[in-house]
Amino acid sequence: MRGAIDSASGATAVVANDLPGSPLIRTVDSGATWSTVAPLPDESGTWSIVGFTTPDVGDAFWETGPATGLTGTAQLWRTTDGGAAWAPVTALP
Repeated sequence: MRGAIDSASGATAVVANDLPGSPLIRTVDSGATWSTVAPLPDESGTWSIVGFTTPDVGDAFWETGPATGLTGTAQLWRTTDGGAAWAPVTALP
């Protein structure tokens, strides 16, 4: 199992794990409690590569199949509120 974690700010972090059907989860109290913050696009994919560029803006990849291979797919998701809500990126600026 692999996973990804990144801190949006001092007490806020978002965690992804590569088990199929696992949601993105977030803490705002240094890990004392966690909540689901991103819906599952489908039960066969996994989250990976969570990262924040500012305390508010972050990105994560949703992968189905071997996304780094020729048969898999990956979709970029973005948050603009410190990881509280995530949405798929449909167009790049």
